[in-house]
Amino acid sequence: MKQMKLVTLFFFAAALAATPLVASADEPAPAGKSRLVFSSGGRIVTVKSDGSGRRVLTRKGKVSGRDMDLFSSGETYDRAPQVSPGGKRILFFRQSDYGRYTEGTSSDFYIDGKTMVMPAAGGKAHRVLGPEKKMSSLRDATWIPGSRNLLAVRRYFKDWWARNSVVVVRPDGKVLRTILSFREPRRYSESSTYYLATELSVSPDGNSFLMTRQDTRYDSSSRLELVNLETGKRRVVRNQAREGEFSPDGSGIVFAAGGSGPEVCYQSKEDCRQPYDLYVAGSDGSGVHRVTRTGYDERSPSFSSDGQQIAFSANKNRPAADLSREVYRINADGTCLNWLTNGSPASADPDWGPGAVAASACAPSVRKPLVEGNPGRLDIRRWGPRVWLGKSYDGALLSSSLTFFGLSLVDYRDCGTFKRVDCAEPVTVAQVPICLVGNFLPSLLQVLNNRKLRKNFKLRYGRTRGIGFRTGYARGFSLSIVFSGQRMILTMQRSGGARSGRIDQIALIRKLRDLGADAGGRLPVFGVPVSALQSYRQARRAVRKFGRREAAKRLEINRWQLRANLRFRANLRRVGPAKPIGCGGFKGIGDLFGDASSSTRAARTAVRTANSPVVRSLTEPLLNSVLLLAEGNELPRGLLRSLP
Repeated sequence: MKQMKLVTLFFFAAALAATPLVASADEPAPAGKSRLVFSSGGRIVTVKSDGSGRRVLTRKGKVSGRDMDLFSSGETYDRAPQVSPGGKRILFFRQSDYGRYTEGTSSDFYIDGKTMVMPAAGGKAHRVLGPEKKMSSLRDATWIPGSRNLLAVRRYFKDWWARNSVVVVRPDGKVLRTILSFREPRRYSESSTYYLATELSVSPDGNSFLMTRQDTRYDSSSRLELVNLETGKRRVVRNQAREGEFSPDGSGIVFAAGGSGPEVCYQSKEDCRQPYDLYVAGSDGSGVHRVTRTGYDERSPSFSSDGQQIAFSANKNRPAADLSREVYRINADGTCLNWLTNGSPASADPDWGPGAVAASACAPSVRKPLVEGNPGRLDIRRWGPRVWLGKSYDGALLSSSLTFFGLSLVDYRDCGTFKRVDCAEPVTVAQVPICLVGNFLPSLLQVLNNRKLRKNFKLRYGRTRGIGFRTGYARGFSLSIVFSGQRMILTMQRSGGARSGRIDQIALIRKLRDLGADAGGRLPVFGVPVSALQSYRQARRAVRKFGRREAAKRLEINRWQLRANLRFRANLRRVGPAKPIGCGGFKGIGDLFGDASSSTRAARTAVRTANSPVVRSLTEPLLNSVLLLAEGNELPRGLLRSLP
């Protein structure tokens, strides 16, 4: 009897060990309705083909990207899910420790990460590829129908020169065969071209695959290629195209390519490109037909199991902000556009699994916006609680937040309506710790009382909720500065005119709240750093004793700064109620680096190294203010240039 139990356990263990983490593509398709998977907030999420039945599959209870800190080690993100041909497994990429570099284990190109696989119904995810021990990375993995192996892109270094190749790998990471290989030019020049392979999709018969070939010199330069899986022979399907995918029967393909409409500038004038439309074609690339002609940026197309519909992501409501992407579905002939998601964070990378597709009306579904996650709290207590407008404001949804040197930004760029014309204007709430301003506060208040500035930007003081504020309007933008607690709060919003702008800004100020608090009620009285009051008293004593010219020389400030210090108390009365506060010996941003000039250099370096367009758009307004505060003698001229 004991031997029988041992034999049974042996066969059970052998069967368990033989079960692959990556199932064969020959697995039977599950019965029932088809589901889509996509990424949102660093998680893999699934919905039914009509957008109902939403379930979070990975990292439940966590929302990545909701609060960015430029100096943190980063968060974990799950993205780019792919349903197996049989529909029982999901392959996805998990990246972590954004920006981390470990000598000998990371490249300077790829973010550390690994390819994971999990049951489509949910459950524990297992690693199948990466991270590697040497300076290399396997990513962009995709299923090979009829095989337990995967097709992936390998990035590695040899003799300190980058290599990029498309390989067939086993689930344990062993490279079985290299199909294509590209290398970085040994000498860089403007004419040197280094191609990066990405966005792979294998045909249902397993004989060929689609690949985006990206020119690394230009973000917008890419082309879609069709490659023979055995021979590596390739040909161009279309230039300025990417993200190709085969239809379920292999007779056609869908892809995104430069389409109609003018260029859209996403985060700056240097980040402009033409939005992508969706196209379908035969499996050999012939018979190209445009599916969409919207002028929005449509990406990541995926065929339904019957080949009659296409799921994709688009920034339909906010073309200039990838923070607003949602998942949509459309008939392959370009009719019956409908959305499957609505909310924040953005939803992207949809992939359709096998099964019957639920019928959907052509009219847009009514979807209440779902906003997940809150901004994080500020680390330094003396800089005060974080301020925001809640998860939404006047129809604008919380889309992102950021902390930088104690500065805080909370952005409301997403939209909860199907039609763009119904979207509320975006709102940004910026928070500057007053201790970070420190003894530069007299100069700042003097700038706000500049006659030319008051005239050009229609600056007006006001009081509400027990605190003082100042509103301004210029070039279609409304700006308010609120003095409350240990912080200075800036709100920015596009508006129709000076009068309506002031009304909008006052309404917005009345909705400001501390994180975790309810809207309404009195806000804390403005706290004035003791160092700023000391600068005021020091300037008065020096002028009485030496006169203005000699006082400025002895205090090592220019005459404009001296005048700002002398007028500090009068300017402070216009702000509203105030009380002195200590900053623990912290006198201003110069203390972070030692002096004003080094703080300027450090802040400028931070701007250059913040490569993300989203980060640039969020940080540059406040960094410009930091630069101006550090360069006291250039405040009037610089601030006038930096305001909208």
